[in-house]
Amino acid sequence: VDSDYDEMTQLVSQTNRGVGGTTMDQTRYREAEQRLWQHYDLEPVEHLVELPTLGVRVRVLEVGTGEPVLYLHGSPTAGAGFAPLLAHLRGLRSIVLDRPNCGLSGTPERTSELAHRSITRLVPDVLDALGLDRAHVAASSLGGTIGLHAAVSTPARVDRLVILGAPAAVEGLPLPTLDRLLLLPGMARQAARFVPGRSGQRKAFVGIGHEAAVEDGRIPEPYWDWNDRLLQDTGSWRDEFASYAAFSRWSMSYGTEVEVSVAQLASITAPTLLVWGGRDSYGGRAAAEHLAASVPHARLELMPDAGHLPWLDDAATVGRSMERFLLRRDTALAPAA
Repeated sequence: VDSDYDEMTQLVSQTNRGVGGTTMDQTRYREAEQRLWQHYDLEPVEHLVELPTLGVRVRVLEVGTGEPVLYLHGSPTAGAGFAPLLAHLRGLRSIVLDRPNCGLSGTPERTSELAHRSITRLVPDVLDALGLDRAHVAASSLGGTIGLHAAVSTPARVDRLVILGAPAAVEGLPLPTLDRLLLLPGMARQAARFVPGRSGQRKAFVGIGHEAAVEDGRIPEPYWDWNDRLLQDTGSWRDEFASYAAFSRWSMSYGTEVEVSVAQLASITAPTLLVWGGRDSYGGRAAAEHLAASVPHARLELMPDAGHLPWLDDAATVGRSMERFLLRRDTALAPAA
């Protein structure tokens, strides 16, 4: 249902943050988010949809018309982080999800069953809620793991798959030490208590491979403002990390329920585009080539100077690659260079 600001604010305030979630005043976040969209000359339409399988409402923002593309972000962030990329993709119906726990979406109960479902079954649940039989999926980081699970378990629902940067919890791909520590029992709850300020955010972006983009201003001020308000004025940081408790294990891994195995990768039938930054701290060229070799119909485009979120370094190049792949049906495997 389309909604104006007042009605949507009332609906979200009734549902957020779900069981155990953090209440919030949305005003500053919404204002910062609107400035971000305006910076890229975009006017998304906002919806709330029910996910009865998770017991929450989630928020989606839609931009453009054409073939549907469902966007899945990483952790802990929200859908508007794709705004720089969507400015270069006007010929598609971009459906940008705030994942459960993030942005203005609700927070499921923190059980192992629901935590696993929010990764392994999120795509078909969202498509059902939107009344879509199938869609393209474009996904980043933990969102990439979700997209891969959808391509494995519900191949009829995923038309084409775009993986933007290294996904989490994939066999053969490295998991950074900090991420492993967050999977130790109790560690994620401790991390949830300390929300980073602007300085900490900049260091984090440098740490995942975006030093040049941070230093030369390619990440504009409206993006930093939005990220500030996301972490400070919504429950995204606290709720996402608090929910990691459902994955806690002394092995410091997500476990076989969530990790995508090489055998599962080999079963993927959807044409797949991998857009990968050579400076991605979650795995550079070797990791990209491993994933490209493991997925039967994969095309790899390596951006040597990009980081974990490659569109933050060069949104125009990523947009052109996605447009060729999704609209022009370009499937040939590109050289990894």
